[in-house]
Amino acid sequence: MTSCPGPPSYGGGTVSLSQTSMKPSSIAFRRDPHGAGLTWAELAAGAILLAGAAVAGLVFVRRPWPNRLDAWGYRVLPANPEASWAHAFVGLGSVSALLGGVLVVFLIGVLRDWVRAVACATAPVLAVLIVQDIAKPLVDRHSALSGGLSYPSGTVAAVAALATAFTLVMPARARLPAAMLGLVAIVGTSAAVVVLRWHYPTDALGGAAVGVGSVLVLDALMRGARILIRLLPRRAGGGVNAPATMGGDPIGTLAPGVGRSASHRALEGVGGYAQVHHHGHSGER
Repeated sequence: MTSCPGPPSYGGGTVSLSQTSMKPSSIAFRRDPHGAGLTWAELAAGAILLAGAAVAGLVFVRRPWPNRLDAWGYRVLPANPEASWAHAFVGLGSVSALLGGVLVVFLIGVLRDWVRAVACATAPVLAVLIVQDIAKPLVDRHSALSGGLSYPSGTVAAVAALATAFTLVMPARARLPAAMLGLVAIVGTSAAVVVLRWHYPTDALGGAAVGVGSVLVLDALMRGARILIRLLPRRAGGGVNAPATMGGDPIGTLAPGVGRSASHRALEGVGGYAQVHHHGHSGER
């Protein structure tokens, strides 16, 4: 009774068929089956928010006056420039609160995921810069009360970006409470800028979209880049062009007989014998 030969062995190391046929991408997927998918979903959500804010800005370029949603918001939230709660909420979007918030975000997240910590600490500042230096001058919509540029709201963008960043860097168990508190901060700040008549309601919505979208997009891009970097070495090492090894040593890197298996040394002996008989006695050439 003959037995089926087992998998080939080089230098005592058995190479199984499952190891040779398994793709690195499948290994990575099995290790983190939802990481890449969640990253793509996060990127898509952030891109949709930013695109929505951009489309609204294009509309306001041609029609900067208050629309029906703005009129409804003004009726629901009547003007009260002295409201203390409103001033407390808008303080969350001040420059000092922004800089202090991004520092706390970085310190919370750096020990758990330094890539996410960098992204979430950088994105709120980028969101405010986008609003102040790009979006507002391009849209050129003015507040009815102050006459300043109003779309989108930089105050709401800062609070929304910080709230999103805090939620992402928190441990998994704490993300839901952090998200609820962040939502309260975003809604409260949006209502505050309307009550104070700093912005139209649509300005506040645009600021929230830019703030949340900026954090989601930057975090997804940086985490996606890390996933690709982790996959590249595995594909290069496990591909067809990888150097063949016997006994853990690339062929041709060591002297004959060093770190080689007995079968490999036997093959070298057969090759040497054939070479001598082909050219004659050793030394005649």
